[in-house]
Amino acid sequence: MLQSLGTTTRHTVRSINTMSRMIWVALVINSIAAFTAFSLPLFNLLDYESGLALALVHSFTTLPLLCRMTQRGLARMEDPRTLWVNSVIFSLLMVIPTFLIMMLSGLVNGQCGWLEGMRFFFYYVVLSSLVSAMLGFTVGRVVSGVKGLLLAFLLPLFSIGIVLYRLYQAPPIFAYDPFFGFFSGAMYDRLVEITPTFSFARVMHLLWALGLSLVVMGIKGDLRDDPWVKRGGGAVLLLGALLWLLGPTMGFRHTRASIRERLGGQIITPHFIINHGSSINPDTLKLFSAQAEFHHEELTRWFHGAPRGRLTIWLFADSSQKRRLFGAENVEVAKTWLKEIYVTASMFPHHSLKHELAHIFAGIYGDSFFKASMSPLPLVGGLTLPWPNPGIIEGMAVAADFNKRDTTFHEKAKILYMFHLAAPMETVFSSAFYSLPASRAYTQAGSFVRFLYDTHGARKVFQLYREGGGWQRIFGKSLKALEQDYSDFIKTVTVDENMVTMTRALFSRRPLHRVRCAHQVAREIRRAQNQMARRSFSSALLTLERAMDYDPGSLDLKMFYLMAAREAKSFEKAEDAACTILAKASKNPLMQAQSQLVLAQMELTRDNPKKANSYLLKVEKLPMTRGTHREVTLMKVLIRCDKPLRDKLRAVIFSNLPYPKALADLTALGMRFPLAHYLAGSLALMSGRYAQSVEAFGRITPEALPDDEFRCAYYHRMTKAAVLARDQVTRDRWISELQNCPGGKISARFLGDFSRFIERTPCLPLWSVNAPIPR
Repeated sequence: MLQSLGTTTRHTVRSINTMSRMIWVALVINSIAAFTAFSLPLFNLLDYESGLALALVHSFTTLPLLCRMTQRGLARMEDPRTLWVNSVIFSLLMVIPTFLIMMLSGLVNGQCGWLEGMRFFFYYVVLSSLVSAMLGFTVGRVVSGVKGLLLAFLLPLFSIGIVLYRLYQAPPIFAYDPFFGFFSGAMYDRLVEITPTFSFARVMHLLWALGLSLVVMGIKGDLRDDPWVKRGGGAVLLLGALLWLLGPTMGFRHTRASIRERLGGQIITPHFIINHGSSINPDTLKLFSAQAEFHHEELTRWFHGAPRGRLTIWLFADSSQKRRLFGAENVEVAKTWLKEIYVTASMFPHHSLKHELAHIFAGIYGDSFFKASMSPLPLVGGLTLPWPNPGIIEGMAVAADFNKRDTTFHEKAKILYMFHLAAPMETVFSSAFYSLPASRAYTQAGSFVRFLYDTHGARKVFQLYREGGGWQRIFGKSLKALEQDYSDFIKTVTVDENMVTMTRALFSRRPLHRVRCAHQVAREIRRAQNQMARRSFSSALLTLERAMDYDPGSLDLKMFYLMAAREAKSFEKAEDAACTILAKASKNPLMQAQSQLVLAQMELTRDNPKKANSYLLKVEKLPMTRGTHREVTLMKVLIRCDKPLRDKLRAVIFSNLPYPKALADLTALGMRFPLAHYLAGSLALMSGRYAQSVEAFGRITPEALPDDEFRCAYYHRMTKAAVLARDQVTRDRWISELQNCPGGKISARFLGDFSRFIERTPCLPLWSVNAPIPR
């Protein structure tokens, strides 16, 4: 055995000596890639981005190198079995310099989770190199000369071509590939893990590469002395084929049919085919389909036309199902060329349905291949390449879905400019769009496109979308001049303090590439969420403390830690976290207020009204949203109640009681505590008991509520409950009151238009006005 190992080592050394030039070229390319990763955010740690990029580079360098090494070894009459072993050993040796560079990068840039980082490097770079080594040997054994080298270089390109084709024609946006590993598909996806699905895919890649090399050696007569190995090649290939067939079950390969089968349900409406999770409540589905039809009518007017045929909606029951079958957990997606959108079920109104549908409608003005806005990307020699313009693409969708609850994107954009957070429009309408925080980029692009739509007309905006640029020719002004006009317009927009507080909090989030150890922190958060779901709160706190060590500047993490400490009833840790947030979140007063509000709630749950009130006084000194104001008012009213009544209210408000019990207790308390009827109506509304919600709200008059903020919330909730209960009399009574509230005109217009649409569209399936009682 030692003699055999020594022979193999000598052959490896001889191969290195005869291939020195190609080896040095490969090492230089690999090292340049690693040092480039060293200098780039996200790529400079042992994690997803660096693993993906370096695996692909190593595949491109390893395949032709080991193909050539095999060809030369065969020319010297070396044993092919030894050459196979040499290929595997050499591919691992080639990985070592890259690994050392990335280790150094991790030390310099602050690697988080070294063990996890090494797992990513192994799954991506090491396993891709091994696959490439075996395939490089196979190509070199079958095809000689330059043709073999060319084939070896083209193999990764061919594989990537297959991936791109599948991404283009099938719903999933993720991809598993032998040469780069796993691609999550979403630009803003923070949670990327080494999952069992990834392991199954990697085993399949290795089996294919190993089986193919063994079958080729068997055919060539290299395994006459090893009949069991010769027979094993076919068995390994068959096992790889079996894994491929089991791809939908294992989760690494999905087709349109396999996703539809796993979702299990379908609704067909006049304009939509809705493939949905079978666990989604039937009334939720009917309400969702009605909202989709309503938006179809709205968008047809806005875009002066509609796509031909039915559009397809893939509606997932929850984010985990969406991640398994589609690939993006927290990102809603439209594939405009397929006329399909992919969203997760949520309460009415669905928050992103109209935005994603707007992408499909905009596609009628897009290019013929992607149905999107494409700008000419300059290349050498005066050539250009059509390239997506994300600012125009997202700006058009935001402009079409412009009003959100009680605000517009013009008001949000105003706050961007107030706090000097706006980017130059040249940046927004370029590929640098994705370097900006998503909330800011979408807001600015959408507000600007809507301004152009309202001032220059729809036709010119649609022409801009079709051509992907040409501002001067289309609008008669340069982008810079249009930006100045827009800036003058934004100065005339007014916003109230509530909107400033809410939007400033939204804009305070950092973009992904500026979050330290973004993926590792996301993985720790997921572990903590799972631990909290199992009610293992002490473990969750330890996990979050580790995450905060990775990203000590994250106030979002501190807030999550505070919420976990509340569930764990760890008052000391909660106070420490809240004090940190209060001291450091000066740019996010909403978070400051929420931190003190959580402490007030904790003190109320252990019946310490005096200390709870001290925290509420701190909240009142901060800018508050309307929701925060109502929470503060509710708790102050609770504090003023006598102890027996306060104990009963605490038992209902701060406990997770079954719906019938909670509703009965609130109704019984309504005589002594009028706000209990408001809370009962809100509970029924959230539970899909719309008629019961109208009934509960009807037991209290607006004058009995503490202040105007509560009254406006009452008008909104009563109007929404009446619309969903299809109670036109109650709707008409309160919708006029809602219009007089701050931002109420937007909500009143949406609810009124939706209600009238339902009245004049009798073909839609109607949802129950009182859903089955939640358990």
